Amino acid sequence: MGNAFLHLVSRHLEEGRGASVALMEGGRRVTYAELDHLSACATSLLLEADVRPGDRVLSFAGDSVELFAFVLAGLRLGAVVVVGNHLSRAPQLRFFCADTEAKVVLVSALTAPALVGWSDAPASLRRLWYAGTGELPAGVLRLEEAIAAVPPHAAVADVPGDHPACWQYTHGSDGEELAVIHTHEALIAGSWPFARGRLDMRPEDVCFSLAKLYFGYGFGNSLVFPMSVGASTILYSGRPDVHSILDLVQRERPTIFFGVPTFYQAMLKVPSCAKRYELSSVRVFVSAGEELGASLAEQFHEAFERWLVDGIGSTEMFHIFLSGEPERTRPGSLGTPTPGHEVRLLAPDGRAVADNEVGDVWVRGPHNGIGYARHPERARAVFVDGWVKTGDRMVRDATGEYLYRGRLDNVLMVGGQKVILEEIRQCLLELDVVEDAQVEGAYDDDRICRLLARVRLRETVDASRGSIPALRAHLRERLLPHNWPAKIEIEGAERAPGQAIKSV
Repeated sequence: MGNAFLHLVSRHLEEGRGASVALMEGGRRVTYAELDHLSACATSLLLEADVRPGDRVLSFAGDSVELFAFVLAGLRLGAVVVVGNHLSRAPQLRFFCADTEAKVVLVSALTAPALVGWSDAPASLRRLWYAGTGELPAGVLRLEEAIAAVPPHAAVADVPGDHPACWQYTHGSDGEELAVIHTHEALIAGSWPFARGRLDMRPEDVCFSLAKLYFGYGFGNSLVFPMSVGASTILYSGRPDVHSILDLVQRERPTIFFGVPTFYQAMLKVPSCAKRYELSSVRVFVSAGEELGASLAEQFHEAFERWLVDGIGSTEMFHIFLSGEPERTRPGSLGTPTPGHEVRLLAPDGRAVADNEVGDVWVRGPHNGIGYARHPERARAVFVDGWVKTGDRMVRDATGEYLYRGRLDNVLMVGGQKVILEEIRQCLLELDVVEDAQVEGAYDDDRICRLLARVRLRETVDASRGSIPALRAHLRERLLPHNWPAKIEIEGAERAPGQAIKSV
């Protein structure tokens, strides 16, 4: 089975599960048979735009049924799917278009202004489609209407298992955007180690992921995992505030919830949350994306009578390679390698470290990436003889479980997303009123990381231009929200002893 589409969709139709619900979006229910038809129509659109196997198709739209049809059409055709962050600023959106050399791009109300009428658009870019709500830009077709207007192209491209299926972007330690290449056989293998091996995911499961499809974490949670077993996925495009999400859980009743520690901490801050919201449908709460402190895990268990299944993965590995198990979780531990994965801890000189000694994490398994697109020299340093150097540091204790001990670089995980401290510092230094700046991660008692910026202003500075609101506005204009410091402190500013630092 070379093409992952056969595994994710066609197989379920052949085995009599075409009427099973694949996607749930609001009151809309889409079966596997209907999704197959939508993706076949979307494939016809791609062919009309002269997309061929190996070409990149790019999306900058929120999670929706149409986005899934678009992604699956790319896989069906043998094209390379790239799902980008639709919250990205215009320079990043245009960079991704140029870097992927995508022939077609799916845009939304947020991303269309940066790309519609782009005078310096690369010659490779041939067509834009629009998904989501909002006013339709002139000259751009709404994907839903375009799909309805074409006949389906039912054929599935015969590509080998090692053919690239998707690119997933991640930050290098220097802030450079790197596209990890994942193959069709990696996607087919993707559900076995964690979703099936640890979570026992089944066709009757209903999955909800706080992380969206443009995260590697969300791509696995919402698409690869459930569609590998014939389960259902809940899609949600609204704001991920804790009350809205808990209302959704109560209404749609997922059985597996994929979240991050920051969200679980927010749940604990909701008064009488366990009594206020009916959450009994969820049989497994998964935590990944950032460090889960033992205290937070214990508080969650006390409040909700369920252990969080903590795990760690990386974009280079596609998904989680170390995790605990439901009902067999030790707070503060990342558990053991998921089935099919090997993990080794090495000292800088390459020797294997002893138990209880900190080492650099190297992993290999059934769904490794195969390198970085356009960056072979960077790939050679990370992808070595079938192993991936993740950049994490850990300890393995005498029981064989792994404990997290930070990173080798200046990358922090904040709210489940990578943050490059130097990128934030350089953004602050762009302002002529700023003489110097330092950015660091500050951890609370639950090991949740938030960003703190300390700024030194030049001696002759207009008070308004050097104010915290002015610094905040500059950061928000140029950086994504997870890069905004939770607190900014101006060096030398008058502050009473014990007074809290002003919040961004």
